[in-house]
Amino acid sequence: METGHDKIAERMRAVIDAKLDKRGKFSQLETLTGISSENWKSFYHARQRANEHMIETMGRLWPEYTF
Repeated sequence: METGHDKIAERMRAVIDAKLDKRGKFSQLETLTGISSENWKSFYHARQRANEHMIETMGRLWPEYTF
């Protein structure tokens, strides 16, 4: 069963795929957010959960996807 956090992570990955180039997306995220590309990569490949800073930063970058 999917939890609320799983749904958020799935949506965040979809936004990343929609808004950034396939190649270099993690370094783009690092430049845009100040969060290391390694952290983004770990999140994207489900090795870590999105932290509060990741969620807030994506909401500021792409407010049209916050709800």
